[in-house]
Amino acid sequence: MWIRLRQICVACTDLNEVSRDLAGVLGLEACFTDPGVAQFGLKNTLWPIGTQFLECVTPMSSDLKTTAAGRYISRHGGDTGYMVICEVDDVAARRNTVDELGIRVAFELNYPDEGHVGMQLHPADTGGSFLEMDQMTMKGGGEVDESFFVLSDGDMKTRFQVLRRPGSSGRVLDASALESIVTGAHEKGFGV
Repeated sequence: MWIRLRQICVACTDLNEVSRDLAGVLGLEACFTDPGVAQFGLKNTLWPIGTQFLECVTPMSSDLKTTAAGRYISRHGGDTGYMVICEVDDVAARRNTVDELGIRVAFELNYPDEGHVGMQLHPADTGGSFLEMDQMTMKGGGEVDESFFVLSDGDMKTRFQVLRRPGSSGRVLDASALESIVTGAHEKGFGV
């Protein structure tokens, strides 16, 4: 079993300003705008950074109370981290763990015809941000490379080993650190 950080999402009040800043300061060029986020009253832009993405979402309405992202921005006093989006090899196994831990699923992502299934976990249960776990079910989806965390013994609660290109060293991430994020004890932190 493996898990890979695919995307970080920031909620902001002015997507155009953030886009100009990312282009001007970091030299990033937007790669995608997802019309599907309109169902949540949002608009977004994504930028590629290495093998991951940075996403910024903003409410379509100036009344921040009308969307979950807007209320999140208000609670945090402005632009803020909003989602951690991971790709996994077996979302059903993760769902079993989530259910065992009593974590609420805020939104089911069930798009098998588009090659994508997953879930977003409730931010009140994950330490303050949405945690999304997706499985790419289309042909070629889920091919493991150096940016994936692989479970060393098939148990999500034991250890993860980072796979690296041949010849480079991998680091080991204690799964209790990941579990801490999932269960809301994010102050423990971890780094890779």
